[in-house]
Amino acid sequence: MVKRSEKLKPPGLAQRILLSFLRQDIAEEVLGDLDEKFYSVLNKKSLLTARLNYWCQVINYLRPFAIKKSKPTTLNHYAMFQYNFKIAWRNLKKQKFYSFVSVFGLALGMSCSLMIWFWAQDEMGYNKFYKNLNEIYYVHLNGKYEGKIYTNKLTPGPLSETLKNDIPEVAYAAKLSWENNYLITVDKKSLKQKGIYATEDLFNVFEFPAREGDPSSAIRSNQIIISQKLATALFGDRSALGNLLKLNNDKEYVVGAVIDNIPSNSSIQFDWVVNLREIEADWMQNWGNNGFSTYVKLQSQAKKRTAEINMIGIYGRYSNLEDIFPVLQPLKDVYLYGKFENGFPVGGRITYVRIFVLVAFFILAIACINFINLATAHATTRMKEVGLRKVMGAPRNTIITQFLSESVLITLMALIIAIIAVHTGLQTFNHIFDKQIRFDFSDPSVLLSLLGLFIITNILSGSYPSFYISTLKPSRIINNNLKNSFSTNFLRKALVIFQFSLSIFLIIGIIVITKQMNYVHSKQTGLDREEVLYVPLEGDLKAKIEAVREEALQSSAILATTTSSLLPVNIQSSSTNLSWAGKDPDLSVEYSFMRIGHDFLKTMNIALASGRDFSKDFSSDTKAYLLNESAAKLLGMEDPVGQMITSVNGEGTVIGVMKDFHIQSLHMPISPLILCLGPGFTQNNLLIKARQGKVNEAIKDLKKLTHKFNPNYPYEYHFLDDDYEKLHKNEAITNRLINYFGALAVLISCLGLLALAVYAAERRSKEIGIRKILGASVGNILVMLSKDFIKPVLMAIIIAIPFARYFMGQWLQSFSYNIAIQWWMFGLAGLFAMVIALLTVSFQSIKAATINPVKSLQEN
Repeated sequence: MVKRSEKLKPPGLAQRILLSFLRQDIAEEVLGDLDEKFYSVLNKKSLLTARLNYWCQVINYLRPFAIKKSKPTTLNHYAMFQYNFKIAWRNLKKQKFYSFVSVFGLALGMSCSLMIWFWAQDEMGYNKFYKNLNEIYYVHLNGKYEGKIYTNKLTPGPLSETLKNDIPEVAYAAKLSWENNYLITVDKKSLKQKGIYATEDLFNVFEFPAREGDPSSAIRSNQIIISQKLATALFGDRSALGNLLKLNNDKEYVVGAVIDNIPSNSSIQFDWVVNLREIEADWMQNWGNNGFSTYVKLQSQAKKRTAEINMIGIYGRYSNLEDIFPVLQPLKDVYLYGKFENGFPVGGRITYVRIFVLVAFFILAIACINFINLATAHATTRMKEVGLRKVMGAPRNTIITQFLSESVLITLMALIIAIIAVHTGLQTFNHIFDKQIRFDFSDPSVLLSLLGLFIITNILSGSYPSFYISTLKPSRIINNNLKNSFSTNFLRKALVIFQFSLSIFLIIGIIVITKQMNYVHSKQTGLDREEVLYVPLEGDLKAKIEAVREEALQSSAILATTTSSLLPVNIQSSSTNLSWAGKDPDLSVEYSFMRIGHDFLKTMNIALASGRDFSKDFSSDTKAYLLNESAAKLLGMEDPVGQMITSVNGEGTVIGVMKDFHIQSLHMPISPLILCLGPGFTQNNLLIKARQGKVNEAIKDLKKLTHKFNPNYPYEYHFLDDDYEKLHKNEAITNRLINYFGALAVLISCLGLLALAVYAAERRSKEIGIRKILGASVGNILVMLSKDFIKPVLMAIIIAIPFARYFMGQWLQSFSYNIAIQWWMFGLAGLFAMVIALLTVSFQSIKAATINPVKSLQEN
C-alpha cells in the first residue's frame, strides 16, 4: 500500500466543491467512497491518473445539479459581454497593485505615443492642404563641380519667367523674395509683420482662399494682399478692402484682397504680399545671382520627368553656365526631404519623423510588455479557475474571450487616462516643441488615431496572455506544474531583456544627442558670437548709418560696430559669377557672398590668414574683395592677395584672406565666401559687439540711439547667438523629444520591473522566511531576489550597444562636424540602467527581506 502523505491525498479543491453541493452526511459517505477509489487507482497507476479520475468522479456527482440549476436558454451576446466584464472588474479590484501598474503603465505609454504621433502627423501634413498639390513643384538648381553634383535651393531672377515661356509643361511660375519683417502703419496704429514680394503667378500656383477681393487681380494692380489675422489687427471688424496702409514707413498701398490665414504647416508663410516689381534691381536679372524661391505649377497632364528633360539646356541658352540645370521637387516633399546628395533628395526632417514614430512604438511596446509579464506571471494564481472551467467543459474560445475582456477593460481605462493626459498637456507640449497641434474629437484623423492606438495596444498586450492561459492543460493545473514552466520563465525574461534593450538604446541616444548639441553650442566657429547684438536697419537708421555707428561707439558699453547685408552665421546668397586670370573655362563654381561695412572683421573677431581688412584710408577698397581660405583654395593660387578677380561688385583686387569660419549650420561644410564693401542701402543689419559684462548697458544705449535716429519704428534687437541656435532647431527639438520620452520609457520599464519584483517576493515569501530562520542575512536575501533581475538587464546592455552604435553613428553623419562616439557613453548608459534596475528591485527586496519570518510562514 502507498503511504498516505500530504502529497498523495485526493485534491482538496474537488472535495470542497462537492461539500458545497451535497448534504454533509451524504457528502461524507460519497467522499469516503471516492477516497477508496482514489487510493485503489493510486496503487496501480500514477498520482496524476488518480487525481484526474477523482475529478471525473466529482463532476459526475455534480452533473445533475448543473442540469437542474441551468436555465433553459443560453446567454445572449450582450449578457455574455456583461458577464465577462463583471468578472474582469472583480479581478482588477482583487489585485489592486498589479492592476494599477498595468493601467498606469499602459496609460503612460499610450499618452507618450499619442503625443509623438500627433507631432509626426503635423510634420507629415506640411503643404498637404493645397489644392492641386500634385501639380506644384519647387525648383532647385543642380550644378556639377569637381565631379559631383551640388544642389542650390535658391534661383536667379530670370528663371521663373523663362520656365513659363520656354517649357510647355509649365503652366505657371512664381518667384518669391526672401522674408521681410516690415512696419505696417494705418493711421496711428503700427505693427511689424512678416511678408514677401512675389510675381503675379503666386496666386495661380497657390490657391489661397480669399475673404475679400481678388488676390490675382490685386497683385497685378500693385495692391497689397494681407492675411485675415493682419486685417483684424489693423482694421478690427470693419472691411479692410480699399483702405490705405503704409509699408515700412515708406510707400502707401491699397488693400486689394484679404486671404485666409496661412496654416502653420505650410512651407510658405507671409501676412502680406506685394508685387516683386516694387523692389526690382539690376542684380536680379543676372543668371549668376541666386536669391529667390521659385515654384511652378505643371499642366494637368504634364509629367515631372518630361519637364525636367526640357529644362536641361535652359541655362546654356541664356548664359555661359552650361553645367547648371533646374530640377523639380514635389511641394509635398519640400519640408520633409530637404537634404540633397549628388543631386537627389536623401532625407531631412523625414529622418526625425521616422525616428520618433519608432520611439513611439518602442514606448508603447515597453508598456505592453509590462502587461504581458504581469499577466503571465499571475497566470499561476488563476490556474484553478481555468482548470475547473475546462474540466466543467468550457471551450477554449470562452476562456480566450474572458481574458481578452480583461485586456480590453484595462486598455480602455488606460486610453481614457491617456486622452485626459494628452488633452491636459498638449498646450505645454506645443510650447516646448513649437507646434500648434489641436486635439479635436471632430477631426476624423484624431478618432482614427485613438481607434488605431486602442486596437494596436490590445493586440500587443492582450493576445499572448489570453491564448497562453487558454492552452493550459488541466493535468498541469492539477499538479500545480505551471509555475516551474521553462517556456513561461524564458519568455518573461526575454521580454524584460527586450524592454530594457529599448530603454538603454534611448539612454544612449540621449547621451549622444546631448553631447552633439553641446558641441554645436560650444564649437569655435571662427567668429565671435558672444555678446554680439544686431538691430535691423529700417527707416532712417539705414539712411544715417554712419552717424549711428559713430554715436554708438561713444558708448562705454560698445566695443565695435559694423553692418552687413546678411547675418554672418547664415549666409544664404550665392553666385556663380566668379572669374580670374587662368580660370578653366569649363570650370563651374558656386560661392557665397555678402556685402559688409567697415570693421566687420574686428566686430566679429575674424582672424586674417594674410593681407589686410577693409579700411577707410583706401578709397579703392570699394572695388576690393576679402576671401576666406576655402575661396582662396578654389582660385588655386598660393597667395591670392593682390590678384584681380571679377565677382558681384565687378572687377577688383583681393586685399586679404580670412581664416575659414562657419557661415551656415554644422550640417554644411564651410563653402567659399567672398566679402565686399556695400553701400548703405544694401546693408540690412547693424552688428554691435558689447564689452564683456556690459550687454544690458549696450541694449539700453542702443534703445536711446534708435529712438533718436528712428523715432517712427519700435526698438528691436536680437542676439546673434540666438540665430545660430535656430540653424539647429531640428536637433534641439530632437534633443528635447528624446530626453523627455526616453526618461518616460525608462520609468515605464522600472514600473514593470518593480511589479515583477513584488510578485517574486510574494511567491517566495515562505522560502524567504525559512532562509531567515536558518540564518540568512538581509544581504543574502537581497542578493537572491536581485540577481534574477540583474541578469536580463546585463543581457539588454550587451544587445543594445551595437544597435545604438550603428544608428547614432548614422545620425552623426548628417553633420559635417560632429563628435566621436566613445566607449564611456555606452558604459555610462549601462551603469545608469543597472543602477536604476537595482534601486527598483532593491526597494521591494529589502522590504521582503526584513519582514518577520514567522509572519511569512503563517501567511502561507
